Amino acid sequence: MRIHEINCSYNINSVPLTKVSSHKHLGVSPSSDLSWKSHVLSVAAKANRILGLLKRTFGRCFEGIKMGYISMFRPMIEYACPVWNLH
Repeated sequence: MRIHEINCSYNINSVPLTKVSSHKHLGVSPSSDLSWKSHVLSVAAKANRILGLLKRTFGRCFEGIKMGYISMFRPMIEYACPVWNLH
């Protein structure tokens, strides 16, 4: 599928809006070409930090890691998944 750029200018009260390369809205940040790469990389980096925190905090305590995984890691990874998993 080819995406053709449409050159339009939008104004609010006669003030032109500037074009941005990405925008974060409700925790989801697609780029201007509707690519999810930057969003996925950002979520993966944040999730890795959470996993490191869980490992440092709970060590080998399986129940603690499981509780942290369910309450902190999974919601972050699964948030808006149906939106950016559109292939």
